[in-house]
Amino acid sequence: MSKKYYIHSTAAGCTSNLWESAVYDDYFKSEEMNRVFKPDDADVIVVNTCSVTPGFEVQSEKYIEKMMRTQMGDKAKDKKMIIAGCYSAIRAEKIDDAWAKEHENVTHIRPVEMEKLAKSLDFDHEKTYKPISTNRFDDISNCESTIPHKIVWGIRKVVRALYKVLRIEKSYLLNFLDTMIFSDGFYVIEVGHGCAGGCTFCSIKQSRGFVQSQEEMTVLDRLNDGLNKGYKNFWLLATDIGAWGLDRNKNPADLMAPLYEKEEDFRVVLNYIEPRWLLYHENIHKYLKDHKTIGVTVPIQSGSTSLIYHSGRRYDPVQVADCVEAIKEKNPNLIVKTDIMVGLPNESWKDFYMSCKAVFRFDVIVPIIFGVRPGTKAERDPNMISAPIKWIRMIILSALALSWQVYNCISGFFKDIFGLFRFKKEDPELLKD
Repeated sequence: MSKKYYIHSTAAGCTSNLWESAVYDDYFKSEEMNRVFKPDDADVIVVNTCSVTPGFEVQSEKYIEKMMRTQMGDKAKDKKMIIAGCYSAIRAEKIDDAWAKEHENVTHIRPVEMEKLAKSLDFDHEKTYKPISTNRFDDISNCESTIPHKIVWGIRKVVRALYKVLRIEKSYLLNFLDTMIFSDGFYVIEVGHGCAGGCTFCSIKQSRGFVQSQEEMTVLDRLNDGLNKGYKNFWLLATDIGAWGLDRNKNPADLMAPLYEKEEDFRVVLNYIEPRWLLYHENIHKYLKDHKTIGVTVPIQSGSTSLIYHSGRRYDPVQVADCVEAIKEKNPNLIVKTDIMVGLPNESWKDFYMSCKAVFRFDVIVPIIFGVRPGTKAERDPNMISAPIKWIRMIILSALALSWQVYNCISGFFKDIFGLFRFKKEDPELLKD
């Protein structure tokens, strides 16, 4: 009888996390296991965790505790639980002390640590494992989702249906909704993972390691595969696409060129580009200006240059915003998303004011409240901001971001609708007798 598995992501909106869940899903299917959607029915439970902020870390811990309490008791001696994801990478000791020592069938793995996963389940890894080629995100129903997420997904379905009837294909609003949160219907191509940054507050490098890039021809083969299968939407996935090729002394623009030279009509989302690369690699601008590109995330983290440098990052956020503005002049339907963090160590009210001003230079803003990550330099920074001040700033920034995004959606909708009634030059083909 085939074994059954259950996968749940504790992250909401993390594309890397949902892609990894799809990797595990495909791997288990290759081992002739069957997926179930209730943990009670599973022989193997995978909790794919997130630890980007203390809030997500707590969310991950609560779900693990729930699974330990309801699924890993004496009556389920043969059931196994795999704790995966970023939380597992940076909190391995805590997992051992709190859960793995309590139950021998609890194991933790780093993101996509497939050999250890196979070993924990007694699979013959060398015999059965195939290189990762998963080209999708796991279904959004298998992750933690908030009310705003559900609202966006609902609006997206309605707008897609309406625009299909109205035959609106190229639209700011469609791009906005498709890129605001991870999207269905996209062919996912992982171009690399890992980080080359030196941020004082971030734990991504601990969990993902240094940059490891895919070969450009491998990526091109994946694109061709997607096109041959009828896909029109592609999501290039990486911790930092701006660092694509850094481990092989190659320029990301040179690696992107073969993709954009394709004559077929398709859309591309670039997952993340660290702001410094936008200033350093000016030759990637032409691909952002290309109308094939519909979305990119450029996480400035703060609108204050002095705070950026204090945080170990090396760019002027105002210059980055100016660069984004110049790119959008050529590609106005491009959706540029950014992350802005409040409460970073040493953040003054002036720094916060600069972050508030930065809101209006981007299309989508993800407000984040700073929380200490284990093993980071910021953990030892003496200039911490008090919790009440951080929350006041978070509320203000969130209100500004939400208002601006609603305005962008509404104005984009009316622009699309009124565009249907523009007085346009007749198609010459229609004038022929």
